[in-house]
Amino acid sequence: MRTRSKIIVISVIILVVSIIFAVIIQYFAQKRQKEELSEPLNQVTSQSFLGTQDNDQIKTIIEETIQFPSFDINYNDLYYFNYQVEKLYKSNLDNKKSITILPYQNFEGGLSNMQFDLSYTKVLVSSNLDENKKIYDLEKDSPANLNRNFINLIWLTKNQLLANVHDYETNENSLAMLDEEGKIIDTIINLQSTEMPYGINFLGSDKEKVFYIFNSTLGHGSLYELNVSSKTNEQLTEKNIISAKLSPNKEKIIYSSLENEKLNYYLLDLKSNESKALTIDINIENIIFSNDSNYLYLIYGTPGNEEGSKAYSYYFIDKINKYNFTDNNQTTVVDITEKEKYAGSDFFLNSDESLLYFVNAANSYLYSIKLK
Repeated sequence: MRTRSKIIVISVIILVVSIIFAVIIQYFAQKRQKEELSEPLNQVTSQSFLGTQDNDQIKTIIEETIQFPSFDINYNDLYYFNYQVEKLYKSNLDNKKSITILPYQNFEGGLSNMQFDLSYTKVLVSSNLDENKKIYDLEKDSPANLNRNFINLIWLTKNQLLANVHDYETNENSLAMLDEEGKIIDTIINLQSTEMPYGINFLGSDKEKVFYIFNSTLGHGSLYELNVSSKTNEQLTEKNIISAKLSPNKEKIIYSSLENEKLNYYLLDLKSNESKALTIDINIENIIFSNDSNYLYLIYGTPGNEEGSKAYSYYFIDKINKYNFTDNNQTTVVDITEKEKYAGSDFFLNSDESLLYFVNAANSYLYSIKLK
């Protein structure tokens, strides 16, 4: 009897120790995962030669670790994710006051994506740890959890989204309209299952129209325009599209195409459906439409990734040119002559285009470059 009691006690002890050990393993696994997620930035931060000091041309705007910065439609407030404290914020850059939105919500492990609706009253987020997607109403406490079958999404209106839906059981794919709770309202078109999961790269929407790249092979695809109301899907190009950007007025698309192992850029006029070759040879991440969509800003620089570095792609900013579509001429607006080299990403303009904002790779703070 005593021997049996000892066996029971030992079994219980082993079970308790196993549970504690499993919890410890899980804790350190999650801790390591979070460290890996932030490792690229830490590696950049350790490079002391990256510029951080303010000067007459370049200023620090927000001293927080910023991801996914974007202005609301009226350029009144800047919305962003602070990955160090794992919260969402909005800031009025005139008085430099930041406030927390969704104050009771922490996004542990960070976000892989963040997308506001046009009214900036709802936000779609994707978790870094598990890729779960949720919709938060900024005036409510609880989010809407989205089905894992929704691969990519884009806002159509304040209350509706378009989703790239993949059925893992049947391997069927479609583009479907969702309500603000993430429920399917209507299937717009069905897609070939063999085209997925590479499928859809949404560029933007204009009321009932959605522009996207549909990949027929991994990395290469064609541009399409989907009309949600009529359920028509028009192919705009037949080229091997690598990347593209939709203009603010939704009337132009700049895209890069791989031709004879060379990357060429084109400007597509959506009204005439005509493409024009551009004399551009930089990454599309360093190309920004002007706010009126009539020309481009080109941020020239040298890549900052050192050999063997795991750092995210960033560029030492050398100069900023203004590119004219009409004659393909470009003029230098800013020439960075500072000894310190500023490495940036996530470039965007203020309302009057007097400033170009960027996230500094040295510390992930928001900076500005004077353009006028």
